[in-house]
Amino acid sequence: MLRAARQHPGLLLFVLALAVRAVALVTGGGMSGEPRADERVFVSIATNLADGTGYTMDGLHPTAQRPPVYPIVLAGVMEVLGNSPALPRICNVVTGAASVWLLFLLARRLFSVKVSVLAAGGIALYWPAVTNSLIICSDTLQVFLVCLLLLCCLRLMSNPASTRHLIEVAVVSGIAALYRSEGLLLAVAVGLWLSLLYGRSRSTLRATAVYLLVVGVLVGAWVARNQIVFGRTLLSTNIGQVMLGVYNPITFEDRAVMGTWIDFDSGLANKGEPLSPGERIQDVRLVPEAEFNDEQISMAVGYIRANVRRLPSMMLYKAQRLILSAGSAEALARFPLMYLFTFGAISAAVRERQRKDLWLVALMIIVFATNAMVFYADNRLRLPFDVLVFSVAAAGLRYHLWALRPWAASRPAATATA
Repeated sequence: MLRAARQHPGLLLFVLALAVRAVALVTGGGMSGEPRADERVFVSIATNLADGTGYTMDGLHPTAQRPPVYPIVLAGVMEVLGNSPALPRICNVVTGAASVWLLFLLARRLFSVKVSVLAAGGIALYWPAVTNSLIICSDTLQVFLVCLLLLCCLRLMSNPASTRHLIEVAVVSGIAALYRSEGLLLAVAVGLWLSLLYGRSRSTLRATAVYLLVVGVLVGAWVARNQIVFGRTLLSTNIGQVMLGVYNPITFEDRAVMGTWIDFDSGLANKGEPLSPGERIQDVRLVPEAEFNDEQISMAVGYIRANVRRLPSMMLYKAQRLILSAGSAEALARFPLMYLFTFGAISAAVRERQRKDLWLVALMIIVFATNAMVFYADNRLRLPFDVLVFSVAAAGLRYHLWALRPWAASRPAATATA
C-alpha cells in the first residue's frame, strides 16, 4: 500500500476524494433526494435538452437562466446513462474527485510532489468542497475546468510555438467562460497572461488572433442565440437575480446577511413567455425573462447608489467571508491556512517573481477574489479561490520549513556554547 502511494500519489488522492464524497452522498440522503432551489433549474434544462425539446425549462419557451456548459454536460450524461434523481449528484461526486487529481498534477508542475500531495489532500478532505460536490450546481465543474485550464496553460508554456497547445488553452477558456455568468473574466485573464507570455515577440499577434477567434466562436455562438431569442446581447438572464440578492435594503442594513446573497422579493416574477403589458398575479407583476433580468439589475444599481456610504462596510464583510468564512469554527480552522497562503504568496513574489506560471496563478486568484467581492463570497462562489489558496498555502509551508532550517541547525551550537 505504501509503495503504491509513493508511486501513484495522485491516483490514491483521487480514490480518497471519491470515497469521502461517496460516503457523504449516501449518508446524506443524496441518492434519493429531489432537486431543490437552483438544482431544479439545471435539472429542468438538462432534462429538456436530453429529451430533444431544446434549451428550455418548461419544454416550450427558450431560456438563458443559466449559461450552457453545465446543463449540456448533465444532458450528455442523462442521454448515455438515463435520468434518475441521483445521477447528477453522482456525476458531481466523480467530477469533484477528478478535480482533486487535476489539482495534484497542477501543484506538482508548479511546485513539487510534496506540495501537490498537501494541496490535493487538503481539498480532498476540505468539507465545503465535499458538500459542494453533492449539490447539482456548476461549482464543482467550475473547479475542474479551472484546474484543466491552468494545466493547459502550463503545457503551452513548455512549448509556446505549439498551435495545438494554444488552441487547447483557447477551447478550455471558451468553455470556462460559459460555466457561470461571471466566467468571462477568466477568459480575459488568460488572454492577458498570453500577452505576458509572448511579450513583444512576433508570435504575439498570431497567438492573440488564434485565442480570440476560438474563444469568440464558442462564446459568440451562445451570445448570438440569445440575441435572436431575447433581442439582447447577454450571457445569462440570472445576473439581475444575483445582483439584487446581494445589493438590496436588507443586505445593506442587516449585518447578519451583509455581504451575502438572500432571496429578495422584488415584486416581479418571470413567466418565461411573451406577456401582455401589465399582466399580474395578485401583487406580483409578471414580466418576460429578459425584461425580468433588466429590471432586477436596474433595481440593484438603484440600491447601490442609495447606499454608497455603506459599500465600504459591505466590502469588509465580503472580505471576511472570502478569507475566514462566515462561521466561527471554520474561521478558526482557516487562520493557519490563510497565514501559510500569505507566507507562500510573499515568498513566491520575492524568490520566484520571474516565473510566468505563477503570474497566471496570481491572475486567477485576483479574478476569483474580484468575483467574490463584486457578488458574494459564500462557499459555492469561493470554491475555486479556495483550491488555489490550498496550493499556495502548501507551497507556503514548504517555504516556511526552508526558512526554519538555518535556525534549527544553529540551535545545538548555541546550546553547546551556553
